[in-house]
Amino acid sequence: MLVEAAERGLGWTIKINTNCVAKPPDVPKSEFIRWQFSKVARKRHLPASWAPVDFGLPWTPCRHPFECGFSLDNRGWLPCSPAISIARLFGREHLYRRELPEGQPWGMEELCRYCCYAFPEDFRRINVKHLAEFTPAMKLASKSWFDALRRAGANPEGPLDTQPF
Repeated sequence: MLVEAAERGLGWTIKINTNCVAKPPDVPKSEFIRWQFSKVARKRHLPASWAPVDFGLPWTPCRHPFECGFSLDNRGWLPCSPAISIARLFGREHLYRRELPEGQPWGMEELCRYCCYAFPEDFRRINVKHLAEFTPAMKLASKSWFDALRRAGANPEGPLDTQPF
């Protein structure tokens, strides 16, 4: 659907990002698609299951919507890729838009408090690690994520990397 829209001249370039954990989807070749592969071993991360609200830290909206663009899934548009899991797990489905909105991102005050990208810069700098450096304790969900996973039907008793999310 996106490729067809781009080929109709809407001026889009579609960037598909993957960390190569799963097999990339079959997507028709097009000059409007740019694949971005990044090997997991080279990436540095904060645990995605950590949330500023659980650490009692201030949060600020990140640059995700401006640098990476909006997200689209089978429910509609959201202002960034982390918003998909946050909206579903924390009951923020009202933030979905059926049409691609124009202008500024929306709903950041409801999403960013649960997002690892919104941690203060000094916290991020100290805690970012290569995946190989993550301890089992670092993979555990913080309180809000733990409760959200339970509400979503997961069994979050162990590290998140054992869950189907």
